Amino acid sequence: MKHSVMDSSGFYDEICSVVDIKIIEQSQYIATFSIKEFYRPNGPNGTVVTSRGEAFKIGPDPGGFLYFTGRQEDVCPYFIVKTGALNNEQKYEYVILSQLFKTPVLVLARDPQRFALQYKNEVKNFFKQNDFAKSPWDNDNTATLSHFDHVNCVSSYDDF
Repeated sequence: MKHSVMDSSGFYDEICSVVDIKIIEQSQYIATFSIKEFYRPNGPNGTVVTSRGEAFKIGPDPGGFLYFTGRQEDVCPYFIVKTGALNNEQKYEYVILSQLFKTPVLVLARDPQRFALQYKNEVKNFFKQNDFAKSPWDNDNTATLSHFDHVNCVSSYDDF
């Protein structure tokens, strides 16, 4: 279970996004995943919207993933550009996904509160050092990345 904790302002308007990623099929060099995302486009009390996407891992490289949100307005694949620290279960605390031109950006985290306390500044520094806050389509390069406060959000998709 992952929570969307940061994204490109203006590209996604929802908050409280919860993403469930499950392995469908796996072999040595290929894996297929199903993605189910629940979010509320009009705030924490808005109507729940569901999207279904998919992801593919190709080759032995751990970063060889293509992530498709399943949203009609967002057909391009995302790539993993950075992973966070491994937790006690050997799972990443967060993952940064982006498209080809460093925009839009999604950050998914296992625990939104832990992300805010331990990893938010690390991610913001990574964005700044690698020019992720700038959009190639903005003449004045003022595109920003938003961080969400999940205090009013559900903790899992079962709560929707």
